[in-house]
Amino acid sequence: MPHNVSASSFKPGSFVTPVSESELDLMRGCMGEVIPGFEFDSTYLAFLRWFHGATPVSAHIKLEKGHPRFGDVFFVERFLNYAEMSQLSDADRLFNAHVVISQIEDRSGEYLLPFATANADLFCFDYAAGRNPSVVLWLAELSEEDEPYTIPVASSFATFLAALQWKRVHDGA
Repeated sequence: MPHNVSASSFKPGSFVTPVSESELDLMRGCMGEVIPGFEFDSTYLAFLRWFHGATPVSAHIKLEKGHPRFGDVFFVERFLNYAEMSQLSDADRLFNAHVVISQIEDRSGEYLLPFATANADLFCFDYAAGRNPSVVLWLAELSEEDEPYTIPVASSFATFLAALQWKRVHDGA
C-alpha cells in the first residue's frame, strides 16, 4: 500500500466483514463477458484485503494543473464492499458493489466498475482501454441512459491512492 494509507485513515468500526471470494468471482464473471481475461487491479485487491468497505476519516483528491477541471476537489465518502449480503448490515448493503452497479447500470456503460462513492457520484475503474484501468469520476447528474459522463482522475488505482489527501483519526478529526 502507498505510505499515505493506514488503518488510522479510516473511521473506527467502518470496516466491513472480510472480502468474499465468491462475490469477487461473480464480478469477474460479469466483467469478463465484456473484457476477456478480466482481472481486478492488483493494487485494488491488496487494498480490499486491508481496508474492505471502509469509510475514510477524510480523503479527497484535487485535480492537478493541466486538467480540464483543475482545482476541483472530490471527496471519497466510502469504499464499496464485496461481502456476502447475508453478513451485511442494512447500511453496508447500500455500499455493496453489486447493489451500486445495479442502481446505475443503465447510465454507467459496460466498461466502468465503481469502487468508491463521492456523494451521488462514483469513483470507477475505466476498462475501456483494456485490462489496465484508469480511474475516473462518474457524475450521476450528467450521465444519461447509455451515455456515462466521466472525468479522468488518475492513470491507475495506485496513482489515485497516492494522490489522495488523507486526514487520520489522530489528526483531530
